[in-house]
Amino acid sequence: MWAIGHIGSSEHGIKLVLEQELVQPLINLAEQAETLSLRGTCIYIIGMLSNTAIGRQSIQKHGWICSKTKGISAVCLPREPKTIFHVAPYKFEGSVGNDDKIAYSFNQLKKLVVLDQEEEEILKNIANLLNGVYEVQAIAELRKKQEQPEVFQNPKVFEHMVLLLQVYRFRPKGRKFIWGLFESLIFGNQMDRQVYYQL
Repeated sequence: MWAIGHIGSSEHGIKLVLEQELVQPLINLAEQAETLSLRGTCIYIIGMLSNTAIGRQSIQKHGWICSKTKGISAVCLPREPKTIFHVAPYKFEGSVGNDDKIAYSFNQLKKLVVLDQEEEEILKNIANLLNGVYEVQAIAELRKKQEQPEVFQNPKVFEHMVLLLQVYRFRPKGRKFIWGLFESLIFGNQMDRQVYYQL
C-alpha cells in the first residue's frame, strides 16, 4: 500500500493508480477495515494520492474532502466522519496476559529457575524495553549492568529472557539489543529445557 501511495503522489503515477482502479479499494479499507491501524495507513495513503489535481478529483468522487496542501502531510477525510469512526461490535477474546498456558510456563520457570534480586532487576529492565515510556531508561540500566559481563553469562537470566522473547512482541531493534547482551554466554547443560519449550 505504501508503494501505491508513493507512486500515486506524482502526476504520472496517479494515472497508473487510476488505471488499476485502486482508489476505491483504498477508500473501502479506510472506512471498513477491522484493523484500525490499517484504516489509519489507508487514510495516510489517500492523503498522498491527493498531491495531484487528478488524484484529488478522484478521491472527492468517493465522498471525501481533500486539503489543498501538497506533500506527504496532505490530509483527506470522508465528508461523513462516522464512516471511519464506526467500529463493528466484537467479542473480546482475551490477551496474552490471560492465557493459562503462558501463565503456567512463567510460574513453572519461576519455581524451577529462581532468580535473586539483581537478576530480577535485569529481567524487569528487559521487559521494560516493550514500553515506550521506560525503554530509554531500561537501555541505560542494562548498559550499566554490562560493566559486569558475568551478569549476562548467567544461564538462569537467559532462560527467563528467552521466555519473554517467546511470548511478547519486542521490536527487531530491541531483540537485537537483548541478544547482544548475552553474546558471551557459554551454553551448557545447566538450562532447564522442559520449561519454555512447552509453549
